[in-house]
Amino acid sequence: MIFLTLTLSKTSFYIFSYFENERNFIQLKNYLESCGELVLAKLIQNSAYSGNEVIKIDNFNCYVGQINGSNIKQFRLKGILGNQILFLNIIFDTSSLNINLWNFGS
Repeated sequence: MIFLTLTLSKTSFYIFSYFENERNFIQLKNYLESCGELVLAKLIQNSAYSGNEVIKIDNFNCYVGQINGSNIKQFRLKGILGNQILFLNIIFDTSSLNINLWNFGS
C-alpha cells in the first residue's frame, strides 16, 4: 500500500511537471508573439529602428537583436521563461508591410 501511494505520488509529480512546462512554453510563445508585433509596429512607425533592446511585458523580457536590412528587415527575438528559451525569427518587408518569415526556433 505504501509503495502504491509513493508510485502514484511520483506519477502525479511528473504529470504536473509536464503540464507546467507545457503551460510555460505556451505562455513564452504568446509573449514572444506579442513582442514581435510590438517590434513590427516600431518598424512601421520608424523604418530606421535598429532593435538591440529589451522589451518588458509583465514579468517577461524579450531580447530584440540587431535589425538588419534596408527594406527587407531581418531580426531575431529571444525569450526566456523559467528554464525555457525560445527564439522567434522574423523577416519583414517595410515597403509592402508583408511578413515574409515568422518562425519559432532555437
